[in-house]
Amino acid sequence: TTLFSEVQARVSAPSSQSAFNQEQWIATMTATAVRSVTNAGLFTTNSGPLFIKGDFTTVALATNDRIEFTVTLTTT
Repeated sequence: TTLFSEVQARVSAPSSQSAFNQEQWIATMTATAVRSVTNAGLFTTNSGPLFIKGDFTTVALATNDRIEFTVTLTTT
């Protein structure tokens, strides 16, 4: 499984433990061209399978705009 249309290189998102039962990843992407972003995903490796995917309303980015994504996984 992949994102809708991957038009830009994936960025690294180091993980941290925000609570005893939460793992969190934060990544910032800088647009290399005008983009309309509608989803983001967390992959197990840079070329690996999709682990978590989020869809959202379109966010318009101009060249060099930055957008930050935070993914928090809570286990029970």
